[in-house]
Amino acid sequence: MVLSATGLLASLNEEQRRVVSYCDGPMLVLAGAGSGKTRAVTHKIAWLLSQEGYLPHEILAVTFTNKAAQEMKKRLVKLVGLPGAGVEAGTFHGVCAKILRSHAQLLGFTQRFGILDTDDAKVLMRQVVQRMGLDHKQEYPPNQVLWIIDNLHNRRKSLDRWVGEASYGDQRTWRYTVESIATKYVERKRQLDMMDFGDLLGLCEKLLADHPEVGEQYRRRFRYVIVDEMQDTNATQLELLKLLLGSHNRICAVGDDDQSIYGWRGAQIANVLEFERSFPGALVIRMEQNYRSTGTILSAANSVVKKNQRRRDKRMWTENEDGEPIHLVHTDADGEEAHRVLQIVVKQHAAGTPLRQIAILYRTNAQSRPFEEAFTREGIPFVVVGGFRFYDRAEVKDAVAYLRLLSNPNDELAFRRVVNTPPRGIGDVTMEKLAAVEAAEGATLCTKALLLKEMGVRQRWAAPVVAFVELIERFRRGLTERPIFETIRDLLSEIGYYEYLSKMGDIEAESRSENVGQLINGIAQFEEERLAGGVSREAILQDYLENVALLSDIDQWKEEQDRVPLMTVHSSKGLEFDVVIVTGMEEGLFPYKGRGQQEEPDDEEERRLFYVALTRAAKRVFLTHCSSRRRFGQWESAQGSTFLKELDPKVLTREGRGVRRGFNEVVRERSQGAVQNWTGALVEHPKFGRGSVVATTGGSGESLTLYVKFGTGLINVRAMECTRCS
Repeated sequence: MVLSATGLLASLNEEQRRVVSYCDGPMLVLAGAGSGKTRAVTHKIAWLLSQEGYLPHEILAVTFTNKAAQEMKKRLVKLVGLPGAGVEAGTFHGVCAKILRSHAQLLGFTQRFGILDTDDAKVLMRQVVQRMGLDHKQEYPPNQVLWIIDNLHNRRKSLDRWVGEASYGDQRTWRYTVESIATKYVERKRQLDMMDFGDLLGLCEKLLADHPEVGEQYRRRFRYVIVDEMQDTNATQLELLKLLLGSHNRICAVGDDDQSIYGWRGAQIANVLEFERSFPGALVIRMEQNYRSTGTILSAANSVVKKNQRRRDKRMWTENEDGEPIHLVHTDADGEEAHRVLQIVVKQHAAGTPLRQIAILYRTNAQSRPFEEAFTREGIPFVVVGGFRFYDRAEVKDAVAYLRLLSNPNDELAFRRVVNTPPRGIGDVTMEKLAAVEAAEGATLCTKALLLKEMGVRQRWAAPVVAFVELIERFRRGLTERPIFETIRDLLSEIGYYEYLSKMGDIEAESRSENVGQLINGIAQFEEERLAGGVSREAILQDYLENVALLSDIDQWKEEQDRVPLMTVHSSKGLEFDVVIVTGMEEGLFPYKGRGQQEEPDDEEERRLFYVALTRAAKRVFLTHCSSRRRFGQWESAQGSTFLKELDPKVLTREGRGVRRGFNEVVRERSQGAVQNWTGALVEHPKFGRGSVVATTGGSGESLTLYVKFGTGLINVRAMECTRCS
């Protein structure tokens, strides 16, 4: 069912209606936090389909995450029925991957090219550095070299220019070597028929620019382009948009410069601030009404972000009630901070807030440990978003590697991973002999293994290699006749993979098998959905592997699970919760300055990050900070964040110490035992056993925390958990 023009606009405010109905040229929508941008965008697409005569495949919608793209399509189907499902919606990387699949041969790749995830890219880079006889641990670590290459690509800056900018001889020599490594890395990827994340953008730009007929094909196809999170795009993505648009410039870019938080990975806030320079004549519409947060939360967020100089003028407002003040919670140390956060969660949950609606945010991943320990100790369900991904588990990566080989027999990284998993007599010596097999220049190990089979080599060392190749070929042929999930299930069963997992002999053996089962379930569901859409099995396998490679941390968070989400502020972008607890509000931590970091932090980006944290909340915000925090094993004094001083005092209520005490005063109290008569007492804890109390904090009753020296070290516990022995 397609709504009328009146029906489409009825539920929107004035600014949203302008966004939906304006289709005559480029448009920038400054959509503040919680302003209903997804609603406006989906209604705009519905307008294009029903009122402007566009066909679904003529509209391209680029989103920041796969999750956002899926949500957009769901809303479109509700608005306009099945035509909404035909709109091309996905991330920049996903869209580029689809374009490259259709024209890969023009760039020297096959349509089955594989996509290197972050871990595989590191492995391949390490191999390249080692083959060049260079130090991959200290002088040319893969992480650093990959970051340099990616950073330059994102800024569309050449390696030659980067080398030329070296200020002294040794630096230039080092950069020249990095350039040589990068060249070898590119060659190796081409040999393996693989692309990394950066290639998906860079090679797609090259394809559209160097092959005008291809560029024109997509300009004719995508007659209207919608871009979400414009403030997070980099220079390459901006150039891609220009190539896809050509002269028609029918683009609706939605973004918020106040939420530009990815400058460290190449995002350019200038893409929003200078949008009219890139797309002359653009109409700029401000969506400033917030539907998510209370008036107090918005007032706090506005009071902070207005301190930034590089921003477009706007002020978010709401018709929502003012709500509670911002709760500023001061604690003595990070252990007590975790305990106070736990208390807040318990209290909010008891008042009726679901656990999944209470988010714990922090500036760096390393801060999660005390909270994980506290929640585990109390039995409160939680999930670390951005932690160890399901698809990063060894058994899952093994199964996916077998799928990658079925899809692309030239995938050497997958070949190396599973050629002897489970063990089948193909050890290091065999791999060395395989590498020494004479073949065409640049031949992969996969190619050499196939050559052994074709030559009929049956030497003792070669037999298991040939048997492995025959196994993969047999199951690969079966892909056209059988479901993919059955193929991988039977392959793993035939090679004894489940027995291999069970023989590992640890308590996680059973859960590893269950993880593989969950993977197969996911494949079955994915395949069922794609088959219903008329996609071939071979294409489905490519789509699935591409989907796995491009999954972000947020894409994997299951919102329906009632667990407390723990995540960095960066990971929280685009999400919303009833209650948000922002922890570690201290100088050097938020705003962040890494240990040994040479460059000054970008205070404006850090301030925008704090703005993002505040505006994730609908009803309540808690900010916590400590007087002292242990770093690299040593207690260090901690000062409250500059951002706390920038908050309007009228929106704050302070909890914890009425007067903030300095670090030295806290240490003196602990050493003198002046706070409570528990100091020096012998206590027994049900988990940690017996120990002596070194210091206490938190007043009395349920809030009293003991710092106890147990046999395993100094641990903070609640007094109510302990039995006093003396």
